[in-house]
Amino acid sequence: MPINYSLTPDQIFAFFTAFKEWYPGDKVPADGIPEEMRASLVDSDGNVEWRLMKSTLGEKDYQELECEFGVTFPKSFKTWHSTYFFPVGDCSLVRLPHSLPADPLKELRSRLDWYIPEQIIPQHLYPFASEGNDTGVLVFDARKTCMEDEFLYGCMNMTMPMAEISRGSVK
Repeated sequence: MPINYSLTPDQIFAFFTAFKEWYPGDKVPADGIPEEMRASLVDSDGNVEWRLMKSTLGEKDYQELECEFGVTFPKSFKTWHSTYFFPVGDCSLVRLPHSLPADPLKELRSRLDWYIPEQIIPQHLYPFASEGNDTGVLVFDARKTCMEDEFLYGCMNMTMPMAEISRGSVK
């Protein structure tokens, strides 16, 4: 059951409609894509067109992930991410974490489970995506809320010296 917050289902659907219009090719590898999400037969290259599928993610799923990594995601992000399953979140501007029914939080977990997040999570910078031109990790900045349970986001430059990150001097 999707988490209910300030984003409406129509707004979220409009986002994904626009995303699909911009996603080049509209096809993904068929492996791991359930029949309900396939909008075409598998082509000769092993790809299928995809469609959204209503998600079964709920608040408890996100709470477990947040507890595991010591992060808190904004309610609006969880509302957006928990509304549909979708096999791709990569476009030219941003690489958002996709979600598939077999392991819906796998991609989001992978954004948290490596050496950069280990250094920045204690500073209340919570990775959730990456910038589309490989500039760095996109983070929710939980050092200060801008609205109830909402955070600003920014790009964490991946070339910043680890000494600065580990000293807590990230600004």
